[in-house]
This record gives sequence, C-alpha cells and structure tokens, in this order.
Amino acid sequence: MREGPIAFTKEMCAAIFAGHKKQTRRIFKGEAYGDFECICTVEKGLSKNLLNRWGAMFCSDFGAGFKMRSFDPSPYGGPGDRLWIKTGYYKDAPKTPSGRRYIPPMFCKRDRSPGTLEVVGLRLERLQSITEADAQEEGLSHEPCGWFVPGNAKTGAPTAVECFSQLWDSINGEKYPWESNSLVWVVEFKLLGP
Repeated sequence: MREGPIAFTKEMCAAIFAGHKKQTRRIFKGEAYGDFECICTVEKGLSKNLLNRWGAMFCSDFGAGFKMRSFDPSPYGGPGDRLWIKTGYYKDAPKTPSGRRYIPPMFCKRDRSPGTLEVVGLRLERLQSITEADAQEEGLSHEPCGWFVPGNAKTGAPTAVECFSQLWDSINGEKYPWESNSLVWVVEFKLLGP
C-alpha cells in the first residue's frame, strides 16, 4: 500500500465528507506512446522506483511482430492505496481577517489533513467520455457544491455533465480546456476518515 497527497477545493472536500463525491478526474501528464492497453502493476523489467506501482500500460506496434510497451505510473496510486486530502481550510489553522481558517494547500502537511481516502478504482479515459452517472459521482448533483441542481429536459436544466464541463473549465480551462478532450486519470475512492 502506498500513500500520497491529493488536493481538493473546500467545496469538493465538503462533498466528500457528505458522501456525495466519490470520483475525481486529473490530467494525465505522462507519455502516452502507442495505444492504451490496461491499468496494471509491473513486477519486473522496470526501474526499482516503478515496480509494483499502479499505472497505465501503452503498446506501440512497429509491424513485423515488433512491439514496444511503455508504462506511466499513476501519481494517485491504485486500488488499495491511500490518499490524504490537501485543502486550504482547516479547523486548527490561524484565522484570516475574514474569520476563515486558511493555509495554502501547498503547505498542507499530513498531520493537518482533514481525511484519508482509499483508492477503489483507477482508469484512464478521455475527459469528454464522462457519463451522467460519473458526473454525479464527482459530487455535482448534491449540495453543498452548488454546481448542479437536478432537473430534467423539460425545464432546460443543465445536465451533470454540462455542469462538470463548466467546473472543469473554471479549474483547468486555461491549460486543459474541456474542448481539448484531454486524457485523464479517473480515481474512484471511498472516505476512510481523518
């Protein structure tokens, strides 16, 4: 089992603790050489720091029976690994003039994490492949996120996917806009507690 940090906004943390957010999508920053094959761990043939880590396997077919595989490790681990939440708001942090307790997430240390997540699933997909059910698992269909109010086609209310695309662009739009349909890690998790 590996353990590492993962950052969330205060709204997404609230959705996690309310039991509404169970997935997150993060940009794949690896080298996707060839066609995606699978999510796996590798026990031999790689450098020591990559062995037994979860990641994505790609395969390039050069013809004449010659294939080359490449492996990109997941920065978020895989099933059974744990992630501790980094966020800027903590109950024991110094108060700001507005009365909020705030510490920039980059300075968050493990002992100030509000909770720990266990990774229960990991996959790689294109951003726009998200389904309505997955968008709701991103925490968008419930308060306190406020991004999505359940509706139906008759009222013209936006779908969870439409709301997710807006949320995505508000966070990542400058570098990785929704329209780019980037490759993303999809991390499914459950809350273990503090």
